[in-house]
Amino acid sequence: MGYKPRNIYDILNLKAIIPLIIISLIFSSQYAFFMDAAEGAGFPGYTISGLVRNNEGVAIKNASVSVENMRTGDIEITATDMIGRYIVDISNYPSGYLVGDMILSSAFKNGFGGNNTGLVLSSGSGSIINITIEDVLVPEFHDLDCIGDRSDELIIFSVNVSDNIEVTGVDVFYLTPSMSDFSPMAMVLNSGNSSNGAWSAQIPDVEVTGLMYYYFSAMDSSSNINATSIMSKEILHGNSHSFSIFLPASTVAGEEFSMIVNVLDKYGNQVTDYSQEIVLKTTDPYYPDGEIGSYTFSISDNGSHVFDLVQLFKAGPQWLEAEEKDNASMNGASMILVISSIPDAIVLVPDNSTITAGDPQPYVLILHDEYANPTFANMDYEFSLSSESATGTFSSGSTITISSGEAQAIFYYSDTTASPSSTMSITAYNSILGSCNASIRVISSNGSHWAITPDHYTSPAGEMILLTIQLIDQFGNQANVNTTTDIQLMTSSETGIFLTNDSVVRTLSITPEDDAIYCYYLDNVSHNAPTVIRMNNGTFYGDGLSIFNISSAIVTDIQLKAEFDTYIAGQDFDLSIYAFDIFGNLATPSGYTFMVMSTDEQALNKTVSSTGTPIEVFEYALFTSGPQKISVKVLDEDISSNITLNILSNVMDKLKISTMGHVDAGEPFSCVVSILDGFDNTVMNYSGDVEFFSDDTYPAVLPPPYTYSVQDKGSHLFKDSFILYITPSKNLTAMALNENISITQEITILDNSRPSAFFDHGAYPEINMDKMIFNLQVFDNIQIEEVKMYYSFDDLTYSCVNMSQVSGNYSTGIGNYSTEFSISTTGDLHVYFSVSDGSNIVDVYGPQDMPYMFNVAHDDYELLVYIIVFVLLASIIASVVIFSIQKGLKP
Repeated sequence: MGYKPRNIYDILNLKAIIPLIIISLIFSSQYAFFMDAAEGAGFPGYTISGLVRNNEGVAIKNASVSVENMRTGDIEITATDMIGRYIVDISNYPSGYLVGDMILSSAFKNGFGGNNTGLVLSSGSGSIINITIEDVLVPEFHDLDCIGDRSDELIIFSVNVSDNIEVTGVDVFYLTPSMSDFSPMAMVLNSGNSSNGAWSAQIPDVEVTGLMYYYFSAMDSSSNINATSIMSKEILHGNSHSFSIFLPASTVAGEEFSMIVNVLDKYGNQVTDYSQEIVLKTTDPYYPDGEIGSYTFSISDNGSHVFDLVQLFKAGPQWLEAEEKDNASMNGASMILVISSIPDAIVLVPDNSTITAGDPQPYVLILHDEYANPTFANMDYEFSLSSESATGTFSSGSTITISSGEAQAIFYYSDTTASPSSTMSITAYNSILGSCNASIRVISSNGSHWAITPDHYTSPAGEMILLTIQLIDQFGNQANVNTTTDIQLMTSSETGIFLTNDSVVRTLSITPEDDAIYCYYLDNVSHNAPTVIRMNNGTFYGDGLSIFNISSAIVTDIQLKAEFDTYIAGQDFDLSIYAFDIFGNLATPSGYTFMVMSTDEQALNKTVSSTGTPIEVFEYALFTSGPQKISVKVLDEDISSNITLNILSNVMDKLKISTMGHVDAGEPFSCVVSILDGFDNTVMNYSGDVEFFSDDTYPAVLPPPYTYSVQDKGSHLFKDSFILYITPSKNLTAMALNENISITQEITILDNSRPSAFFDHGAYPEINMDKMIFNLQVFDNIQIEEVKMYYSFDDLTYSCVNMSQVSGNYSTGIGNYSTEFSISTTGDLHVYFSVSDGSNIVDVYGPQDMPYMFNVAHDDYELLVYIIVFVLLASIIASVVIFSIQKGLKP
């Protein structure tokens, strides 16, 4: 700071102060020359020393210590002694040293490290720089492995982890195809020790196929954490467990249809490498051995085979079963309803009968298809009726019609001409279906006839009907036989039986003492209605037949069916509930309520009320992709059924970003981006473009736009492709360009790198009262958020001022910061600084971790003014005195 005249009087008296100025300059130059010579020479004997301790204050012996001059780069290496002390004479530096040089002392031992800085002081023979060291090494991973890739087996994760001290815990984070986010699992130390050991963990069956993502994380006893990158593994199907058979709901007898046999593991995943021989079986009696054929799977079948040209012939519910040839427990079955074909023949029941003259005999004309199944007319069929007897008459006249939709017709035949020793025929003829005959024997009306009386004429399947058999004369009175007579019992139903004392009988005996004989009739099949039963004792025939209907019994079983085996998530489809009684008849679930549930957690449970029909049809929808099981149960009954359907994902609706909970600022990290439909299913066939954006203005490092392929299966791992910088958090956005759909996720950013700063306090050897500018050099790996200077004159109460950046770059974290500080007080000024990068705060102190101290003196300019004023006053007084003496005046 130079001299500045304040007014005209200063200018007029410059001559008086010039000698003083010259003397001052000479003194200053000599002083500066002396000081420069002292600093440049690097006087021997200046030492840097200190103690090396750990966090608990325990001294560390034999630690390696390096002492570096930050200005020249000279380094001296030493080690601590038994009490953790080190000492270095920096006069040994090749470049010497200067007062104010910053010294960096660093210590390291067994993976522990630490450093501290100090300054070369203008006085004294050394500086003390103590060092605290702490664990700086994170756990290291070796031999990462994941054993098991099947949906029905344990998945075992293993990893070797080493650390310079000890590992306190290892976790594996995994994301299976059925999970929405990573799940942690603690790993177990199996061998070795906590400093170098093998860790493992296992998860149960994954159940579904697809990509599983995982990574490992470890922490040591010093809370240092390390994690691996995200890895993936393809989960395949499990071992073969059963077959699923897909059939049409019904087929026509004799018509060819196709059936699909899929090989499944126990979770319903298709087994693609199955290669065994299977046998197809059926309950259709047209196949004598119950086998339709066989087939040997090959790898090219991919676990699914279509059997074409399958035929069934027996009307009614039939089962088709697939069974492994050498392993009967490996099987699967499905039911199909066989519907009779169009009429191909006619049957007249009974086809052989004895009638009493004058009494009408009922006959049933039944339509059959070509496989002997009773069937319904597809059009009106008219039959002409004729008899070999000239006296025979028909109740319907000479013709009878089976109308469209009907299965049979009943007519009565009577004859007045007896022919007990011979038979004759009655005939029914149609030009399309041909003819059928029944043999008739007519006995005299003078004789007695038999009557069969049931206790009721309509009976549920499986319920016994009591039959009363009596001999009646022509007037309807009871008559006894003359001798013991055997009676043969017959029925028009192929499944009906006669019982006495729980034994099946076809013949009964009646004695002259019997008024009547009794037996029971039992039939389990409802579609044989109407059922005709009759008896024959070889001499007399009953003049009337007992005709009654067999209805289905109560419901004991249900079957749930769908038209197809694959549907789209969220779309309605039809399901059918078939009700059966214990004998396999289609039954009516009167008053039943069905509870419908599924393994799909997004689907709603549903109740379906019976409408009084054997087949109930209702709409349902599933929302989660993959195999889903639908179950139906009768409310308050132990009756249930289930099927498994394959649900495909719907169209793309959203994106999902999966990554670790936080990332390190400036370090690469990975994330998985999945394409989801509206029900959070992965869209496996997505093939669009995804681009990334971030509001990190550093700027962020992002991968280029990516086009998904079929191999991605709707989910792609972007490995180490992202870098974010600015703490505490920034947004990462992924956008599907084709659909203009995006997702934004906030990413937590941790900054573990502390800022550093350098203050050249040697530039201020003495501070005079004036406005001073303090400069601070600041460094950080990312950014500097705030720099403050704290000052005090009593070292107790500190005030704070913000420092402004005057050079450098904010975004790079490197720059020079300054503040203009007005000093109005003399004395000792204490100063230190605080630097924050938003996550870490570092205080900058002087030597021995104490605030910088400066001596504030009076301003030289003010002193110079005082001297000038003093000299002027003295000169004026002297002039007055001399003038007075010269004039003889008294002063």
